Amino acid sequence: MRRVTKAGSFGFTLLEVLLALAILGMIMAQVVPKYGSAILSSNKQVQQANQLRIEGAVELYRLDTGSFPSRLEDLLTLPPEVHGWRGPYLDKLPTQPDGRSYTLDSQGRVGI
Repeated sequence: MRRVTKAGSFGFTLLEVLLALAILGMIMAQVVPKYGSAILSSNKQVQQANQLRIEGAVELYRLDTGSFPSRLEDLLTLPPEVHGWRGPYLDKLPTQPDGRSYTLDSQGRVGI
């Protein structure tokens, strides 16, 4: 609702501005949590996909060499004194969405 002021200019009343801000606040209260949840879900999916990819490379390494790699870097470059290596098994080591590295235990299990 625009009203003519004494000087003849148009403007919004304080009530109209506050109402618009309240509506905007209610919309943001609905959108922001869903956005945060979508990001967390996406990060978890990326983490799981990376983990499966590394586990597959570890299994190929094991099939070729007869043992698990002692470290993840062995999937990229030929480690010394390893026979049957046909890598590289990965083009590069993926990192977790938060930037941390994955780990590998002696049984070939990939850790977060």
